[in-house]
Amino acid sequence: MNKHERELVVLERIVNDKRKNEKTGLYIGIPMFLAAGSMLTYIAYTMTGSLLACLAAAALTIAIIALLVRDYLTIEKKIDAMYPPLGISTDEEMEAILESSRRITNTVFMSDRYLINFDEMRVIQLCDIKKVKPVDVKNDDYTSYMLKLVMNNGKNMQIAFSGKNPRNDAVKLLSTYSGLVDGQKYIN
Repeated sequence: MNKHERELVVLERIVNDKRKNEKTGLYIGIPMFLAAGSMLTYIAYTMTGSLLACLAAAALTIAIIALLVRDYLTIEKKIDAMYPPLGISTDEEMEAILESSRRITNTVFMSDRYLINFDEMRVIQLCDIKKVKPVDVKNDDYTSYMLKLVMNNGKNMQIAFSGKNPRNDAVKLLSTYSGLVDGQKYIN
């Protein structure tokens, strides 16, 4: 297994772990809030003796649990948006992605379908990119070049290029991105 293949496997594992953590947090949250809400309702009733305080505590608990249940029902969609799965189901697919991927920067790879960013631990499909905007970043110590990817779902992702010629690396990425014919023309 070469370095690139190992990185893809690690990335897939990280994405899957993040997906699992999101679900686990929600599974634990519902019973926890239910228990805490029940205790709050009991305390409100015993401390004040007021039915109104008891109803207020119960209403608060129900509202919080309703929000958690809503999240539970839409969790798969949210997780897919935050941590999209690689979509690799067979070894043949994995081999095809590895063969067609090229290293754009030290941490960014690109295949004919995917952009893999190890800095942000994200895998995105090229068809999900709506627009690519160049952003200049200048510091005293170094000059880097930033590309801002605007996604179809409205979210943004940035890729930083630094080194001897960050602008050329950015042009290289834009030139290979199927939505732009000539990256050099795009970056003035």
